[in-house]
Amino acid sequence: MERKPYSELTIIDNFMFTEVFRDETLMTELLRRVLPEEEIGRQKIVIKEMTVSPVYLKRGVRFDVYSEEGTHLFDVEMQAGIQENLFDRAIVNLSNLIVHSKNPSEPFQLKGKFFVIFFCAYDETKTGRLMEHYTFKNENGTDDMEQAHIIIVNCPVKAEDHPSIRPFADYVTDGTNTMDDPFVREVESAVQLKKKDREAEDRYMNYEYELYCAKKEGIEEGRKEGRKEGIRDGESIGMIRMYDAFLEIGMNEEESAAKTAGAFRKTIPEVLQAVAERESILPESDS
Repeated sequence: MERKPYSELTIIDNFMFTEVFRDETLMTELLRRVLPEEEIGRQKIVIKEMTVSPVYLKRGVRFDVYSEEGTHLFDVEMQAGIQENLFDRAIVNLSNLIVHSKNPSEPFQLKGKFFVIFFCAYDETKTGRLMEHYTFKNENGTDDMEQAHIIIVNCPVKAEDHPSIRPFADYVTDGTNTMDDPFVREVESAVQLKKKDREAEDRYMNYEYELYCAKKEGIEEGRKEGRKEGIRDGESIGMIRMYDAFLEIGMNEEESAAKTAGAFRKTIPEVLQAVAERESILPESDS
């Protein structure tokens, strides 16, 4: 997957989004605009690309930007390209966010609130609404569980259901038409400053190199295992590992399946079938 030159990055690019919103002031204002009715204090900790991998989970996650304030914890993500099963991914992120907040000796009772927020540069939910806010409810729609939240912002949707986030959503969509909004101006200024920051550019180059190495290592491992002795299971293992390697470097599921299918001269459905059957295909230590 071809990567942009550093000078061409915008807020929808994962690296630039995480760099800009390391700023606690900007992150605090962004969260207040997403949740204007919530009392959100200044964010005390902001960590970009934090990986959470509890040993008893089969798959860890990497948060784009993790922040916390008091008993509020946030995972904020930028999703530039369409990804299948994004809501499922949000649930996995939410569960990992909650697990991260608990010490082993603490009781199971949740304290505080947990938010996973996805800014999508496309219409993810197809509901005609700018923003969808999900909480846990019983079948009658009462007794909300106030602790756990998933929020999806469909940036290109021209609805006014959440006007406080509208300027930033427009900025994500085309980058130019909301310069009259002070917060958007601050974010754009931060983007331009980052482009002049040599240390940030060096971080981007290192980031790109690490992605390249991960991709290369994953593909080579997949090829070796997948084509060893022509065994069907070996080939399926290879496809799964290559698919996972492409996901790890930032491709969405559709791109990962297409790239893997090309490398193994298979169809996309064949790759997806192997991925769906990973529990029965992968060695027990890897599943």
